[in-house]
Amino acid sequence: MTTLSSQFDDDNQSELEKEFQKLALLVPTIPRNRYLTELEFLEFVIGYIQQLQELLSTQCLNHLKSSFISSTNLLMKTDRHPLSPINLESNLPH
Repeated sequence: MTTLSSQFDDDNQSELEKEFQKLALLVPTIPRNRYLTELEFLEFVIGYIQQLQELLSTQCLNHLKSSFISSTNLLMKTDRHPLSPINLESNLPH
Protein backbone atom coordinates (compact mmCIF):
# COMPACT_ATOMS: atom_id res chain seq x y z
CA MET A 1 0.00 0.00 0.00
CA THR A 2 1.38 3.40 -0.96
CA THR A 3 0.91 6.33 1.30
CA LEU A 4 -0.43 9.65 0.18
CA SER A 5 2.98 11.22 0.78
CA SER A 6 4.84 8.72 -1.40
CA GLN A 7 2.23 9.10 -4.17
CA PHE A 8 2.72 12.87 -4.03
CA ASP A 9 6.52 12.41 -4.24
CA ASP A 10 6.15 10.06 -7.21
CA ASP A 11 3.90 12.55 -9.02
CA ASN A 12 6.33 15.39 -8.37
CA GLN A 13 9.28 13.31 -9.58
CA SER A 14 7.40 12.33 -12.73
CA GLU A 15 6.48 15.98 -13.40
CA LEU A 16 10.09 17.06 -12.82
CA GLU A 17 11.35 14.43 -15.26
CA LYS A 18 8.89 15.68 -17.91
CA GLU A 19 10.11 19.25 -17.45
CA PHE A 20 13.75 18.15 -17.71
CA GLN A 21 12.90 16.35 -20.96
CA LYS A 22 11.24 19.48 -22.35
CA LEU A 23 14.25 21.56 -21.36
CA ALA A 24 16.65 19.06 -22.93
CA LEU A 25 14.88 19.57 -26.28
CA LEU A 26 15.44 23.32 -26.08
CA VAL A 27 19.15 23.27 -25.19
CA PRO A 28 21.27 22.11 -28.12
CA THR A 29 24.49 21.88 -26.09
CA ILE A 30 23.25 18.98 -23.97
CA PRO A 31 24.97 15.76 -25.07
CA ARG A 32 22.44 13.20 -26.26
CA ASN A 33 24.76 10.20 -26.17
CA ARG A 34 25.55 9.98 -22.45
CA TYR A 35 23.86 10.03 -19.09
CA LEU A 36 24.05 13.30 -17.16
CA THR A 37 23.43 13.86 -13.50
CA GLU A 38 20.91 16.56 -12.68
CA LEU A 39 23.79 18.85 -11.69
CA GLU A 40 25.60 18.29 -15.00
CA PHE A 41 22.35 18.83 -16.86
CA LEU A 42 21.74 22.13 -15.09
CA GLU A 43 25.33 23.22 -15.74
CA PHE A 44 24.78 22.71 -19.49
CA VAL A 45 21.52 24.68 -19.30
CA ILE A 46 23.18 27.53 -17.39
CA GLY A 47 26.10 27.59 -19.83
CA TYR A 48 23.72 27.79 -22.77
CA ILE A 49 21.77 30.64 -21.17
CA GLN A 50 25.05 32.50 -20.59
CA GLN A 51 25.97 32.03 -24.27
CA LEU A 52 22.59 33.44 -25.29
CA GLN A 53 23.06 36.42 -22.96
CA GLU A 54 26.49 37.16 -24.44
CA LEU A 55 25.14 36.89 -27.97
CA LEU A 56 22.22 39.16 -27.19
CA SER A 57 24.49 41.71 -25.49
CA THR A 58 26.84 41.71 -28.47
CA GLN A 59 23.98 42.13 -30.92
CA CYS A 60 22.47 44.95 -28.86
CA LEU A 61 25.82 46.74 -28.67
CA ASN A 62 26.36 46.33 -32.40
CA HIS A 63 22.88 47.68 -33.09
CA LEU A 64 23.47 50.68 -30.82
CA LYS A 65 26.83 51.35 -32.46
CA SER A 66 25.39 51.20 -35.97
CA SER A 67 22.46 53.43 -34.94
CA PHE A 68 24.87 55.94 -33.44
CA ILE A 69 27.09 55.88 -36.52
CA SER A 70 24.08 56.31 -38.82
CA SER A 71 22.73 59.26 -36.87
CA THR A 72 26.21 60.82 -36.65
CA ASN A 73 26.66 60.43 -40.41
CA LEU A 74 23.26 61.99 -41.00
CA LEU A 75 24.15 64.96 -38.83
CA MET A 76 27.49 65.41 -40.56
CA LYS A 77 25.84 65.54 -44.01
CA THR A 78 23.85 68.67 -43.20
CA ASP A 79 25.07 72.08 -44.29
CA ARG A 80 24.38 73.54 -40.86
CA HIS A 81 27.03 74.16 -38.30
CA PRO A 82 26.31 74.07 -34.59
CA LEU A 83 24.89 77.35 -33.31
CA SER A 84 24.38 78.72 -36.81
CA PRO A 85 21.05 80.28 -37.75
CA ILE A 86 18.47 78.01 -39.28
CA ASN A 87 17.17 78.94 -42.71
CA LEU A 88 13.52 78.02 -42.36
CA GLU A 89 12.76 78.59 -46.04
CA SER A 90 15.19 75.87 -47.15
CA ASN A 91 13.61 73.35 -44.77
CA LEU A 92 10.08 73.85 -46.04
CA PRO A 93 8.64 71.29 -48.45
CA HIS A 94 8.10 72.52 -52.02
